[in-house]
Amino acid sequence: MAPKIIFKGFVTTCILQILCCCCLLGTVSAQKYEPLRTSQTKPKTPYYNLQEAMVQENTLYSIQPEFGFTAIALNVSLSESFAGAYLIAAQDTFFLREDAHPPEEDTIKQSQLLIFDEVQREFDFYSSGIRGRVSFSLVNAEAGRTAASARLQQNRQAQRQAQSQTCEQPEIIPQSVWRNGLPAPSYQRAETNVQHVIVHHSAGSNSSTDYLNTVRNIYLFHTQDRGWSDIGYNFLIAQDGSIFQGRSFGDTSLDTDNIRGAHFCGQNSGTMGICMLGNFNTAVPSDTSISSLTSLISWKLYKESLDPLASFRHPANADLGVIAAHRNGCATECPGDNLYVMLDRIRLAVDSYMDDGCEQATPLAFEVYPVPTGRELYISLPEDEMPEGFWLIDALGQRIAVIAYPEQKNWLLQTEGLRAGFYVLQVVGTGFSYERKILVQ
Repeated sequence: MAPKIIFKGFVTTCILQILCCCCLLGTVSAQKYEPLRTSQTKPKTPYYNLQEAMVQENTLYSIQPEFGFTAIALNVSLSESFAGAYLIAAQDTFFLREDAHPPEEDTIKQSQLLIFDEVQREFDFYSSGIRGRVSFSLVNAEAGRTAASARLQQNRQAQRQAQSQTCEQPEIIPQSVWRNGLPAPSYQRAETNVQHVIVHHSAGSNSSTDYLNTVRNIYLFHTQDRGWSDIGYNFLIAQDGSIFQGRSFGDTSLDTDNIRGAHFCGQNSGTMGICMLGNFNTAVPSDTSISSLTSLISWKLYKESLDPLASFRHPANADLGVIAAHRNGCATECPGDNLYVMLDRIRLAVDSYMDDGCEQATPLAFEVYPVPTGRELYISLPEDEMPEGFWLIDALGQRIAVIAYPEQKNWLLQTEGLRAGFYVLQVVGTGFSYERKILVQ
């Protein structure tokens, strides 16, 4: 009998332990979904609301801010980290990270802006290691959105009928079209003499295709939350190749590409900012968007008589390229690793495009890298094109036949032993002839 008593006692103990565990789990579960009371800290407008709250570590909060929003960002103190923190909205989970374009003031740390295709009225927030006072920047860009979409289509139809000229400004969606229904910027525009085109990425969604909505939310985030006079960039380019005008010239006679923006490490004079929509640490820009970027930069550099392969002194960098990245001026990942590594090829593509009078874009499938090159140069051609000859033309105009070897899907050209300087690489085959300027160091 003794074993039975022991066994029953053991079972009883286990049952009690299980019941205790269930009670504890229930308590933990309840704690994980605590309703979070927030308070409004700035005057509420139809477009913007700032809600503040106190949070504990490792807690999942349920929040109903009584303000419909199409975008949201979290603000914490500088000592906090976003590691492990996430937000749940629109039936999706978004892990938070520091914004690639932080506010110029150094009093808060701000997460990336999360943008939604539809108005949201609640969200969940997991604090991870964050504790203390936080605030949520809520943006609503819904007003006038339907009318803006209709005006966008009308604008595109009108631009298709326009006549093309050499290196003219590519088709651009005016701010007056995409900003329909949102408050207009109001400020004294400052003109700047552009010597550098700075490439950015928005570090936002790679899956959303409502680019109009994305640009509208970024505009409100910059003007309503950051308190800037206008959107920070001069232009924004979507993955479908659409180019949106950024800073508005308003009632001035200034060109939008010469208006000083707010995008380059607090040193914006002498720059024009272009933001590529997407996160290019995790994705690769589309060929269409790179083609639009090439056209837009080519137009600007042709207009200003700037060499895409040159560099000049700038307060943020003593040797800043005419075409440069945000990270070339300060500590940031922008414009993402996958876009950053393409900049050399983009510089050469712009140079080739300008040499051709901007009449025909260089085929995107024809790529040459790295630039500059030291010992080896890789050449990428369209899959259905077989080269028949490779030549280099030096600064004196001498044409040198060279040999390139197949290397997986590319062609490998040995440049070791060549005199340092610029060359024009020619690749010729049946029905095609490509040229690209290269730099040998």
